[in-house]
Amino acid sequence: MALWQPAAQRGQVLAARFLAAPSAPGAVLDLPYADAETGRFISEILLDQTAHARPVPYRLEGRGEQVVSPPVRDNPFFRGLVAQVQHPARSPPCAGATELMALGFSAVVLHRDRLSPTAAAALSASLAPALPGAGAPVAGATIFGPAAQP
Repeated sequence: MALWQPAAQRGQVLAARFLAAPSAPGAVLDLPYADAETGRFISEILLDQTAHARPVPYRLEGRGEQVVSPPVRDNPFFRGLVAQVQHPARSPPCAGATELMALGFSAVVLHRDRLSPTAAAALSASLAPALPGAGAPVAGATIFGPAAQP
């Protein structure tokens, strides 16, 4: 097994290229951002950032929520989304997307291929009605928000 997979073979790069197209400017929030078992940051998010060139609220230091910038980490909508990633069956739909978008985000990328079907469905149910623009499915991910519009 190769330790490095060329970017052209990764499905996530397709989502990043979609975001690179001219659309609503703004930052990108990728979910999930950490491995469920280890809590380690999913570093492919930063590789994807090199393709879409938009800001992301993550840093490499820390585990779990430590990698998320404090204003985003403290946002109620973000906290609800994280709860749905961790406990999809027990978490209610999220509210407060307006405040998250006010922080400068134009897209939430839901990486369905990194989630259980239950978590992906719960997150989609919260994101679709809360963010403007229908979710755009792209290679194992769904992009929500103004940047999801072609």
